[in-house]
Amino acid sequence: MSIRARLFIAACAVALASPALAQSAADDVVVVVDVPTPPGVTAERLRVEFEAAAPRYRQIPGLKTKSFTIGEGSFGGTYLFDDRATAEAWFSDAWRQRVVQTYGAPARVDIYAAPLTIDGPAAE
Repeated sequence: MSIRARLFIAACAVALASPALAQSAADDVVVVVDVPTPPGVTAERLRVEFEAAAPRYRQIPGLKTKSFTIGEGSFGGTYLFDDRATAEAWFSDAWRQRVVQTYGAPARVDIYAAPLTIDGPAAE
């Protein structure tokens, strides 16, 4: 996981731990998903699968952005949703069961309130 992702997750965790910064109904939601990579699956194969899956993700109501991720022995993504209910609906029990059936292991799914999202200078 990149240092940028780690810092982002740490900032979200601090926000969730503070009662003054608890999620409001207007907050976006960030979801971080991590799935153990099955034996023999290469990063190149994951990239091909990501490209094939991208059109499906473009159709998810309430999803603002998704970054596909590859880590040391895992893959997944970061998602920015309009709200928690939409995120939880996508990452349903059925979704979790499909992950286990497809990849042979459960996904870790962490959901965070995102009360502020900014674009950095590279986005301009």
